[in-house]
Amino acid sequence: MNAKCIILPLVALAGITFTAFQLSSADAAEPSAVAPAARSAEDPCRISYSDADKMRMAVRRGDAARLQQLLAGGADVNARAALGRTALLWAAYCGETACMQVLLATPGVDVNAADADGITPLAAAATLGHESCVRLLLATPGVDVNKKHVWGTPLAVARDKGHSACADLILAAGGKM
Repeated sequence: MNAKCIILPLVALAGITFTAFQLSSADAAEPSAVAPAARSAEDPCRISYSDADKMRMAVRRGDAARLQQLLAGGADVNARAALGRTALLWAAYCGETACMQVLLATPGVDVNAADADGITPLAAAATLGHESCVRLLLATPGVDVNKKHVWGTPLAVARDKGHSACADLILAAGGKM
């Protein structure tokens, strides 16, 4: 068999795999649907990320120290990234309790801030079965346990997804279907 017939497809496959890895990497920056990333004035090839995107990236990496640093530096705890999601909502989606604790301890955090689909941090945590996040959110004053979103209430979704521990916690806090 000709060596070209073996090597060329392998090289092409390696290139496709590398490209797919780059596109799916959790560390890859995603453009914000709320505000496109701006180019840095001093270096036009460098992207300047919004506070919301910086906090989202810190949460997705589970980097509570970086998140704390951003907030101490003046980042708006309720800033919205892609799809109108706050860092608290990202923490709920990712099950990042350490990041969630940092955010919930920040004055002025909106614990009920919903994204474009009406999903709140409590609904996201309940939907994905992040029991520790649900506990933290339910212990926060002002959390709305019955705020509806596109799929119903947090209790209804937790039950539908089979997350009985989350559903029991929400029910005990006054949650309704």
